[in-house]
Amino acid sequence: MTTAKKLKMSNRRFRAIWIPIVSILLILVLVMNIAAGIFGGILDTSLGRGARHVVPAEGKEHWNTQYYEQKYATLEEAKAASEAKMREVVNEGMVLLKNDGTLPLKKDSAVTPFGKAYVHPIYNGNMEGGSIKYTPPEAGVSPEQALSRNFTILSAAADKQPADMGLTPAEGSYGGWINIPEEGGFVQVYSYANYPDTPLAAEGTTVHNVTSFGSDSQIPELAVSVYDDIAAADLEQMKNSTGLVFVSRSGSEGRDKKSDGYTDGTPHYLALSANEKDMIAWAKAHCAAVVLVVNSSNPIELMPVMQGELEVNAILWAGHPGDCGFESMSDILCGAVNPSGRLVDLYATDFLKTPSFKNWGKMYYTNSTEGYGSEPYVEYEEGMYNGYRYYETAYDLKASGFVYGTLDDGGAAVEVGEVAYPFGYGLSYTTFSQRIKSFTPGDTFTVEVEVTNTGSTAGKEVVQFYMTAPYTDLDREMKIEKPTAVLVAFGKTRELKPGDSTTVTLTFEKDELASYCYTRDNGDGNTGCYMLEEGEYAFTLRKNSHDVLETKTWHNGGTIWYDNANPRPAEMKMQAAMADDGTLLDYPEVSLKDPNAAFIAATNLFPYMSDYMNEETTMLTRADWENTLPFGEKVTGKTIDEKWIKMFGQEREFDYKTDPEFGNVPGSHVYVADAYPEKQDNGLTLVDLRGKDYYDESWDLLLDQLDYEKDHAALKQILAGTSYSTDALSSIGMPASLQCEGANGIRLDNGDGMGSSNSLLTSSWCMAPEMASTWNVELMREMGEAMGQEALLGGKHGRMSPAFNLHRSPFQGRVFEYYSEDPLLSGKVAAAVVTGTSSSGMFDFIKHFGLNDQETNREKFLHTWATEQVIRELYNRPFEICIREARKTINYISDAEGTLSTKVMRGCSALMGAQNCFGPTVAFANYDLMTRLLRQEWNFTGYVNSDMFSGSNEFVEYAVRTGIDSWLVWNTLGEFNDYDSPTAKAVIRNAVHHIAYTIANSSALQGVAPGSIVYYDMSPWRIALIGVTVGVGVLTAAMVVWTVLRAKDCKKHPEKYKQKERV
Repeated sequence: MTTAKKLKMSNRRFRAIWIPIVSILLILVLVMNIAAGIFGGILDTSLGRGARHVVPAEGKEHWNTQYYEQKYATLEEAKAASEAKMREVVNEGMVLLKNDGTLPLKKDSAVTPFGKAYVHPIYNGNMEGGSIKYTPPEAGVSPEQALSRNFTILSAAADKQPADMGLTPAEGSYGGWINIPEEGGFVQVYSYANYPDTPLAAEGTTVHNVTSFGSDSQIPELAVSVYDDIAAADLEQMKNSTGLVFVSRSGSEGRDKKSDGYTDGTPHYLALSANEKDMIAWAKAHCAAVVLVVNSSNPIELMPVMQGELEVNAILWAGHPGDCGFESMSDILCGAVNPSGRLVDLYATDFLKTPSFKNWGKMYYTNSTEGYGSEPYVEYEEGMYNGYRYYETAYDLKASGFVYGTLDDGGAAVEVGEVAYPFGYGLSYTTFSQRIKSFTPGDTFTVEVEVTNTGSTAGKEVVQFYMTAPYTDLDREMKIEKPTAVLVAFGKTRELKPGDSTTVTLTFEKDELASYCYTRDNGDGNTGCYMLEEGEYAFTLRKNSHDVLETKTWHNGGTIWYDNANPRPAEMKMQAAMADDGTLLDYPEVSLKDPNAAFIAATNLFPYMSDYMNEETTMLTRADWENTLPFGEKVTGKTIDEKWIKMFGQEREFDYKTDPEFGNVPGSHVYVADAYPEKQDNGLTLVDLRGKDYYDESWDLLLDQLDYEKDHAALKQILAGTSYSTDALSSIGMPASLQCEGANGIRLDNGDGMGSSNSLLTSSWCMAPEMASTWNVELMREMGEAMGQEALLGGKHGRMSPAFNLHRSPFQGRVFEYYSEDPLLSGKVAAAVVTGTSSSGMFDFIKHFGLNDQETNREKFLHTWATEQVIRELYNRPFEICIREARKTINYISDAEGTLSTKVMRGCSALMGAQNCFGPTVAFANYDLMTRLLRQEWNFTGYVNSDMFSGSNEFVEYAVRTGIDSWLVWNTLGEFNDYDSPTAKAVIRNAVHHIAYTIANSSALQGVAPGSIVYYDMSPWRIALIGVTVGVGVLTAAMVVWTVLRAKDCKKHPEKYKQKERV
């Protein structure tokens, strides 16, 4: 019997199967290659770039080009050092708010933890992503691990918590994405299936479950009934234990926190929920004592647990403590560490009655139904009186119906008033006395404060010094506002043993006491300047913003106007040239370029801001306090004078051919008639200019080498489509630089672990409020140094941080990323951090400049308004302090013999503009802010980029012409419409100068001698993509050949193939 030979598949069926497969593969590869072209920059910084190589110039191989000391042999060692420093920071950053003597607990005593936040704590502000350095739960030291070091844990209550929160996408969504028109379109919505009793948004209120970078405004906690079946034996053990109740709140980049009600009666996200209150009550009923641990950067309303039936024995603010910060919590609870943190924000009793609340959230102009005139807005009607400045002023003015509130020595509420805890408040396990030893006024005020540990435990104390300026008819007439308490200086002691004393010396400049008057006619064509008014000034040593310890007075004999005839020394320090040893010289730095240049005073740059506030709002003023209080019903919109609407949109309608201010038009701010030299062969590379002054003539020689044609692709990437990196510019020998996110650390992958575990190689620090709550500037500098070392070993040159917008509202989504409500504390901490990071060659993009104090609508052209006094004295002041005070010391090759010399430079060399509107125009494209203030008045010569933003080519071009140097965006689609005119090339040249100056004096040139070549290997992901592309190409070619051969064979031998198969 003969077996029939099996026939081959018909060619028709063969083609029907393989052509779609190959076509899909080809389409996928095509899409991947297109995406690589568009998103290559962000993929490089997310998935990893190739290795860096330096080819040394001949004869210079042995020159010492280690411009920055690498203190550790490996990144692992650097991370270990960072974590050790982090413990110091969190030890000093956690704040003990209440203690009736329960704390410290005895070592090895029994504790009973409660709460979702115990099992699922928040380490880093957001749940994940955004601008933070994220700690995955498995990588952090959990509260359980930390407590087990010092205590016996009774877990009966904690065991009720689910191991997983049950994050579940919304029904009917795709991966959580769902269209909610009132939220602006598609948003991610999740619920927590394992926390079924999580309260929902009350009817008619804002949503609670829209997710932004892993965080939302849900308050998951189990109903108290879950504890009903705890065994009697466990309950018996609990009786003698201390209950540790954990509550947490997250921040949210891109969204603010919910400020209205929930279905369980909770009034807003920052109040304790019904389940949390029930849990506290249950713990009080079953434990010997209860300690509340607050795992939040945002303030929380705590009055319910400061008195009454829910009063707890102690409250510890733990913040968002980073990788290993819960170890500090455990050590504080057992007394191994004595808490010394102080609050960076005032904690009000009712957050819905704070002075900013009425002017917060979603408000829209109603002049038109779409486009200009329908955009969102926010008005700072509270003006100078926000945070503690409002509450202390209301108290001192004896405002009608205002009750401040009082506390006992242990932080319990004795009289319930407007304030739960003052700014600067914090308890210790010991007691201190403070007295002013000496008070010496002058151009520089010097105050010596003697601090003595009068208790029985070693500890550190914070010294706080405040000012009350005179408020007179002149102030009323000229619309100058003066809070009655303003922090002017602070310091922190070393650890003092019982009975030990030390002297803390505080200094501050007389001109820093001045107020800004935006109404004064200076007589020289300018309006507005700082003024130090004649009269009696009270200076108070305080325990916090409210409790006065001692008072000194100083009489200013005459009003000083700091106009252009008498510039304020603060501006002169920013504008002054600097000697190599850091000494400020008596002439402005810009005079190296323009011999006729003189120091300039701070005068009005934003008259439209003050005019708008005076014409369109009612501002809080001491001249009529009761009638101007910014309270009452919130409004959702208003109609304004059309003259303001006509100012909107200029950044989106820019035409380089016709724009009179920034176009190629004679008389515009950027117009250049004659082209600069280009393509010159001057024999310079960027490293030759390391250590050179910004206005050194060598910079012109280097920039004359620019080849706009050869470097077009690189210039396009750097200026119009940077994604956390700058490409190399071969014509000037500028190597590529790599930047990262990381509000609390160095993020080696901007995808924060996407496709890589590199993110775990560096430390995740505590969040910004916890850093600032140390009130320890030197510790902040050391923290910055530790971060800088991780960046140096990790190959990162820049970081999109620190951010230090002020905490205008407790509902602000990014409170976790910003330091404080106070500009002095914020600025001093920022300057210290930047001084530390820049010591290892990192350039920090300080952000978000300016008035980016609300997340809601900020990306939708949020018009933000305040008077020039408010802008200068509050919201811009931290940036001013950081730019003026941060310093770095660099090493550089100073001669042809390879001599390594040192030079002190300004440490702040990069900045990010904000994406909200500063008045009528997007902040990073506002010429008055980004050029007249930042570049001219503040003499900032560093690298400025936009915030992450999408815009037209016209918008990109406008922004670079008005002040930024590069546009930060996820893709490389941006371009200039004009690239070739003398004006366009001058704009490009100016931007490259700023960027190159920053990179020249950074770690991007580590190991590079003059004449050396720096290059990077191809990124591993690009190699993989090439491999996939080639593989698919080979497969396609093989399939084509196979198909042709099959067709020929079928024609020659049809008997081998099946016929007419269905496909």
